[in-house]
Amino acid sequence: MRTIIYVLLAGFLLMTAASAGEYQNHSLLRVGPLSDDLLAEFNQRGFDVVEELPDGVMKVVAAAGERDDLTAKYGATVEIDNLEEYYRKGLDPSKPMGGYRTYSEMVAQLIQFHEQYPTLTHLDTIGYSLEDRPIVAFKVSDNPDVDEDEPEVFFNGMIHAREPMTMEINLYTIQYLLEAYPYFPNVADLVNTVEAWFVPIINVDGYVYNETTNPGGGGMWRKNRQYNEDGSYGIDLNRNWSFRWGEDEAAGWSSDIPSSEVFQGTGPASEPETQVLQDFMNAHDFAVAINYHAYGGYYNIGTIMPLVPGNPDNRLFLPMTDTLHALTGYTINAYFRPNRGCGGSATDWMYGEQGTKKKTYSFLVEVGASFWPAAELIPDECVRHAPVNLYLMDHARYLADRPSRMVTTSFTGVFETVSECTPDYDRSAVFTNAGTEKPLRLVVSMVDSMAVPDWYTIESCSVVVNPGESVTVPIHLSPTDLLVFPAYEGSRYGVGSLRLVASTTDAEPVIDTMEYQVLLYMPVSDADGDGLDICRDNCPLISNVDQADADADGVGDVCDNCVATANPYQEDGDNDGWGDWCDNCPTVANPDQADGDADGAADACDNCPAVYNPDQLDSDGDGEGDACEFIAGDANGDRQVNVGDAVYIITYVFKGGPAPNPQAAGDANCDGNVNVGDAVYIVTFVFKGGPEPCYPSR
Repeated sequence: MRTIIYVLLAGFLLMTAASAGEYQNHSLLRVGPLSDDLLAEFNQRGFDVVEELPDGVMKVVAAAGERDDLTAKYGATVEIDNLEEYYRKGLDPSKPMGGYRTYSEMVAQLIQFHEQYPTLTHLDTIGYSLEDRPIVAFKVSDNPDVDEDEPEVFFNGMIHAREPMTMEINLYTIQYLLEAYPYFPNVADLVNTVEAWFVPIINVDGYVYNETTNPGGGGMWRKNRQYNEDGSYGIDLNRNWSFRWGEDEAAGWSSDIPSSEVFQGTGPASEPETQVLQDFMNAHDFAVAINYHAYGGYYNIGTIMPLVPGNPDNRLFLPMTDTLHALTGYTINAYFRPNRGCGGSATDWMYGEQGTKKKTYSFLVEVGASFWPAAELIPDECVRHAPVNLYLMDHARYLADRPSRMVTTSFTGVFETVSECTPDYDRSAVFTNAGTEKPLRLVVSMVDSMAVPDWYTIESCSVVVNPGESVTVPIHLSPTDLLVFPAYEGSRYGVGSLRLVASTTDAEPVIDTMEYQVLLYMPVSDADGDGLDICRDNCPLISNVDQADADADGVGDVCDNCVATANPYQEDGDNDGWGDWCDNCPTVANPDQADGDADGAADACDNCPAVYNPDQLDSDGDGEGDACEFIAGDANGDRQVNVGDAVYIITYVFKGGPAPNPQAAGDANCDGNVNVGDAVYIVTFVFKGGPEPCYPSR
C-alpha cells in the first residue's frame, strides 16, 4: 500500500465526474404480487428491488427508461414520481450535497483528523478507482504506523453511490474514537488493543458522478462508472466479489444484463474497486467487518450456501446479532429470502473466502429509512450506530483467535438434486489449521435429521491438526435411501449436517462448533404429467410422450438446445438458448442466430458481417476481417495489385470465373460495376503509372 501523497491528493479533490451518458431521474414503483411465471421473468430482468413486503408486493427503483416497461408488463404503480426531488426536499439547499459531505470534503476531513491526531491515526491510499481517484483508508490505533499483533476490525461505506449516510457513520465513529480517547478509559482501551480501519467511500467514482449530476444531493446513481459493451454504464460493486460470483442470477439477486442496476460485471472482481478491497483485506487479518448500506433497518451475516439462513458459525454469530438488535432495534437476517443467495457480495466474500485469508465474521447493515435521510437526521443515525461499532471492536478481541477462525475451508455444505435414479456418490471436506501458533483438535461427525439407516457413510474423526496442516473427511451419500418420504417430492429438505468441533489443545480448551448443512432437492417424479417418471423421461419438465430424440444424446427434442447435434450436457456458454455445439456464435448471446451474409459466422461475432468470409481471416488482428479491409484493385485477394488482378477480372467477366471477394475490390475505377474497364484500369496503373484503384464502398 502507498502512503497518501498530499500534493497528488489535492489535485484529485478538484476533479469532477466525466459526464458520460445522460443521467435519468428515478421513480419508486410498487410491483406485484406476481404469478410464479411472471415473477421468474421479472427476476431475470435484474430490476432494482429495494423492499419486499409480506404480501408479495415489491418496491422497485427505476430510471425513466425502465418505468414504462414495468408499468406495461408488470402492472407497476408509481409511489414516488421523482426520487431525486423527493429526497432534496429534506436536505439543506445551502450546502453541497444537501448537508452530506462530498468526496473531496470526506478526504479533507480525514486529512484534518490525521493532522490533529497524528499519534493515533494513519491515512493511506490503498488503490485507485476506475477513473483513477484514490480509494482512501483510515486507521485508528495507538501505534498507527505499525502493524501490531492486535485484532483488526474493518468498517466501510458507500459501495453503492447513493448511500451517503454510510460515509457519515464511518466519519462519526472515527471522530468519536479520537475525541473520547483522552477522557474515557474504555475507549482508550479499545484504541490501544484493536486496530480499526475505515474506508468511508468505496465507490468514489459513482459518488462524484452523483455530485456532478445532483450537486444539491439526492442523486440516485448506484453503480460504478464502468462503460459496458451495450453502451450502458456501471457495475454493481456488491455483486462483483469473487465468492460465488454470478450464482444467484435466477432469483434476481444479480444479473448478467449490463444495463441492470444489479449487473455483476464481466467476471469475478472485474472492477478495480473490488480488486483494491479484496487485496486490502487479504493483506490484513480482519476478525470482524461491517459493511454499511442504506436502507432498511436490518442486519445480515455472511452466507456461504444459498437457501441456508446464516452460516456454519451460527453459534458464534447469534450472540452478536442479539446484541446488535438490542443496541439498534434492527432485525436480523431480513436480507435472506427463500430461493435466493447473495453470491458476489462483499459480506459473503469476507466470510466465505478462506483460501487467501482467514475467515472474517462479517455483517451487512441497512441503515435508516431511505437512501438520503433528511439532513437533520444525520446526527441521530450516526449516534445510533457508534455503540455498535464500539461493541464490534471490543468483541473482535474475543473472536480473533477463536478455533473457528483458525479453521479454513472451501467446503460450503452439500446441496444436491436427487431422485430414485440417482446413484450413490462421494464428496469430501478439507479443513485446514490456518493459525500460526497452536495445534487444533478437530472432531468431525454427521448429524442425522432423518433417522433413516444407510443414507450416508462418513469416516468420523478426531485428530490433532498442526498449524498449516489439513485433514480430509470423505463423505459417501446414498440419497435413494431417503426417498421413502413421498411428502418431500418437489421440495428441498435439510437431511442433516456435517458437524465440526474445533478446540485448542490447552488444559482448558476453547471450543467452537460449526455446522455445514446437507440439503437435498427431491423433484416431483412426473412433473410434466406425460406418464414417465423422472428416471425414464428424457425431458422431465416438458410433456413428450413420444420421447423423440433425433440426435440420440439422451435429451428429448422438445427441450434439447441442439436438436440435430448430440450434446448430452447441454452446454450453452452464452445462455442464448442455443447449445454450444450448434450455436453459430457460441461466445456471444444471439438467440436469433442471424447471419446476414450466410457465411456460417453469426452477425454477432462475424468480423465482416456484410461480406461472405467463412474463413474469418484477420491478418492484422484488429478485429476486422480481411474481407472488409480489402485493397482496392486486389481482385484475387493476394494482398497486392498487379497484372494477376486484371487477368482475374477478365476470367470472371468473360469465362465465369470466381468473383472478387468482396466485389468492391474488383471495382478499380469506382463506376459501381466490375467489368473489363476495371482490368484496363489496373493494367494502366501497373504498367503506365495511371491513377491508383479507388475504394468505391468506403
